Amino acid sequence: MEMTEENEVLKELNIDGPPSKEATLAERILWVRDRVTTLGKDSNVSTGGHGSYRAISHDKVTAFIRPKMVQAGIFHYIVAVDSTDSETGSSTAAGKKIVQHQGKFVVRFLNMHDRADFIDVPQYAYADDFGDKAPGKATSYAMKYVLLKMFMVETGEEDEQRTEADTATDRTSILMDDEKMLTDLYAVAEECFGDDASDMLKQLSERRFYVENYGQIPQVRFADAIRSLRVKAASMSKEKGDE
Repeated sequence: MEMTEENEVLKELNIDGPPSKEATLAERILWVRDRVTTLGKDSNVSTGGHGSYRAISHDKVTAFIRPKMVQAGIFHYIVAVDSTDSETGSSTAAGKKIVQHQGKFVVRFLNMHDRADFIDVPQYAYADDFGDKAPGKATSYAMKYVLLKMFMVETGEEDEQRTEADTATDRTSILMDDEKMLTDLYAVAEECFGDDASDMLKQLSERRFYVENYGQIPQVRFADAIRSLRVKAASMSKEKGDE
């Protein structure tokens, strides 16, 4: 069998032992990738009354990859470069307001034998919480998925299909049932944000409901969408007043 370029690199890296001190960061990452296997999902994540889905916990990913990174001489850390907090318009059964933390992070992978040899990976993450844990949740989410993608860890499931498959029963588009709802939703956005209505609806769709556009917001979440727009407008108005 013809040896591929990747196999040639792995052979040079001493596949049965850790990479040499002369190995580049890319070679070290390749060495780790060669040692990771399928990682099963170990926790159920609630979608707030709209079912749940299986996911891999941050702790499981860390425990799985950390020993291999240490052996390969790869150090990594995460930095939050931007973040915002906004009210979701939802609350717990006890009446506590649920806040969404939206963060932009950068995870740096560093060659321990050559500090000038590093890779920065940007990652966005969002997390909801009624207390002070949303920033930590978002940070863990960002770190977890950067590790999974950097080292090409197989999870055994297609995350891209989760929304369509697991929540099909409540994902009926507003447009499929009542076009007036779409018109009303846009009217509220225009009332609250004027010329920025389209941009705000796009943000609402992607960050609050995890869909591409407001026409895909589930009909059962219509009232929640209206409330979220008004809450966001009030929050922005208050911020301007405080300046």
